[in-house]
Amino acid sequence: MIDTSYFNSRKFLVIGGAGFIGSHLVDGLLARKAEVAVIDNLCSGRLENLDLVNPSLSFLKLDIGTHEQSNEGSELDKLVADSDFVYHMASPIGVGLAHKKGFDTTQQILKDGLNVVDSCLRHRKPILYTSSSEIYGVGGEKPLDEDDTAGFGLQPRWGYGAAKMAMEHLIAGLSREHGLPACSVRFFNVVGPRQNPKSGLVVSAFCSAAIEDSDIVVHGDGSDRRTFLHVIDGASALIAIPQSEELQGKSINVGGVENISIRELAEQIVTIRGKGNIVFKPHEEVYGKGFAPVSDRRPKLDLLMNATGWKPEYTLKEAIEGCFETMEKELLAP
Repeated sequence: MIDTSYFNSRKFLVIGGAGFIGSHLVDGLLARKAEVAVIDNLCSGRLENLDLVNPSLSFLKLDIGTHEQSNEGSELDKLVADSDFVYHMASPIGVGLAHKKGFDTTQQILKDGLNVVDSCLRHRKPILYTSSSEIYGVGGEKPLDEDDTAGFGLQPRWGYGAAKMAMEHLIAGLSREHGLPACSVRFFNVVGPRQNPKSGLVVSAFCSAAIEDSDIVVHGDGSDRRTFLHVIDGASALIAIPQSEELQGKSINVGGVENISIRELAEQIVTIRGKGNIVFKPHEEVYGKGFAPVSDRRPKLDLLMNATGWKPEYTLKEAIEGCFETMEKELLAP
């Protein structure tokens, strides 16, 4: 269970803290009386996601992947040194981006991650790294356990997952070889309020299409299956995990329990919105040649639940409604 006294007067650095998941984590930390410093380059993060008038919150716009930020005494290095705990949330997002710009995406994940890891090692700071369910590759027909091995080739999409897995090895090495509290979180399809309608992620894409009275485009025949997790549940997991000694040095699945097809997802969004037109397009028509589809991907959550007592509290319907609420304000604004 979460011990609220763990956060009192501690300093947390959240890299990528103006983003979708990161900003909800920041809210949770501030609610628990922690001090929070946020770094974000604002490529996908937004200042309006943050309570900037809160005296316990500071913000710095910064690109952490530059050569300068790898050096001792850099702005990144100083903030790591001044923190008690580091959350590395910053990352390119979206399967479409990974497929179309595989080199840039892979390079950014590694550059950013290496700079953060170097500073954490230099200053002996604990870290939680946000990885992705993409490390499981094509997935399988059963819930994916943390010990299931990844399987993917050189198709552009998998550069994202391979880079995330490389970072997981570094994080595990910080714990195993250097004795630092360090772990990685593998998120499975987080959704809810503040999700960027331009991210290309499936729920945000469907919701934004419904709001704009555009076709809701389902890739393939819609039989691919996923689980979805409300972002507030995702943030609560991020808050619970650092308090568990059992989870240090490990990679941890964080996701939902409701496994549905993408066709069913589209139909649910139409039902909630009260209107919408669903169309189907082949993967190659959307992404071009060489795209690697995934038929089913769902997490086994026993490790996280048993170690922390965490469990999802919100439904997919509530997450979709949260998406609609915040996206309407942006997409329908004059």
